[in-house]
Amino acid sequence: MPASTSHRRARILAAVATALVTVNLAGTALAATDGSTGGSTPSTTVPAGGTRDGRTGDRATRRAGLEAFKAALAEWKSEMAAYGAARREIMSDFKSAVQAAVAANEAAGKTEASKAAMRTAIAAAKSAREAAIAALGPRPERPARP
Repeated sequence: MPASTSHRRARILAAVATALVTVNLAGTALAATDGSTGGSTPSTTVPAGGTRDGRTGDRATRRAGLEAFKAALAEWKSEMAAYGAARREIMSDFKSAVQAAVAANEAAGKTEASKAAMRTAIAAAKSAREAAIAALGPRPERPARP
């Protein structure tokens, strides 16, 4: 599962980068052929290559980046839901195993042998939990806003 998630993220990032480069190149080509005569621009207008508030690029580039971000965010939300459900299942299994070990200890009369068996069962449950969490892989990272 972690490998497919990583590959999916890589494909999304590649698609976003390609879309941004394509839109940026198209915007540059349009700007070069818009027929403007050049000249100086007053200091109160938008600076070359950006907006008054310092953003660069044209509206289409920003919109394409935002749409790609929205798609990546939706994908991240579904990945997080799956990750959370799997982690809750792991933790539920661990809790059940610990409760069963404690119940067995109480049923056996809390002798030294039953306490040792309980500790061994809890240690095995911890090992199983840690292995399952490691197999689950890292938590999905939220995409950065463009």
